[in-house]
Amino acid sequence: MDKGLKIKSIDQEILHMIENHQAYIYATHKKSLHMNVCNTLITIGDLIPEGKHHIVINQHIVFNTLGLEMNQPIYIKDSYLYIKDMAFKIDNGAIKDYKSYDSTYVKTKKLDDIINQLFILIDKNIHEEMFIKYNTNIIKTVTNRVNQFLKTPTLNNALLILGLGQGLTPYGDDVLVGYVMGRNTIGYPIEWIENLIDIVDKKTTKLSAQNIKDTNARIYPHIYVDMIEELFNKNKIEHAKALMEIGDTSGVGMLLGFLHGIKAGERDNERF
Repeated sequence: MDKGLKIKSIDQEILHMIENHQAYIYATHKKSLHMNVCNTLITIGDLIPEGKHHIVINQHIVFNTLGLEMNQPIYIKDSYLYIKDMAFKIDNGAIKDYKSYDSTYVKTKKLDDIINQLFILIDKNIHEEMFIKYNTNIIKTVTNRVNQFLKTPTLNNALLILGLGQGLTPYGDDVLVGYVMGRNTIGYPIEWIENLIDIVDKKTTKLSAQNIKDTNARIYPHIYVDMIEELFNKNKIEHAKALMEIGDTSGVGMLLGFLHGIKAGERDNERF
């Protein structure tokens, strides 16, 4: 049993859930593993940001090469998290209390200028190679529906992009996550959000549905909080640019939705 591994951060509520309930492997990937406990997905990895539903570890592990199987048990005993023959030490300093992020901000003229800068960056970074896994017809459908939602963010248009795309977090969902976060940030409620939340589990992947529900509840990974605070408090964009680097399309989709959520009703040029 290798006990040289450590957990760098874990939410105390999630820790207690794993201690007291059955947890098991949901899926493995090259850079992360997903655990299911009490019907909640927890992401484990070394490159993920801190957050309530993230367990950050101290070493890079290629999880999908270890022969791990879906539904294998994961448990905590004597301050170690056990996954098959791996044991991750949990020191007291790694146990955190992640809260929902309830701060709201006022959009200023200076911020409008920065938002426009970010739109230009998005336009420069978006290219069809991002959607290399999609065929031409799917690209057209995805981009047209996303543009339609960003122009007219109604429930019907949100439903058209819910689950739209490929992978664990489809591009349409990433746009929705960003849009909801943007509206939360300026304290501008979305009248149809509860209707969307009611059906996300039936219309998209389990991870993506959880991301949308977490975002509505203001449960953000730290990378989102850092971006929001840097934008509104310092008028800087370094964390926003870092967000664009997440995944093939996820970061760009989230940032695009976020900026439109902040603008709340203003519509600019069509973008992916």
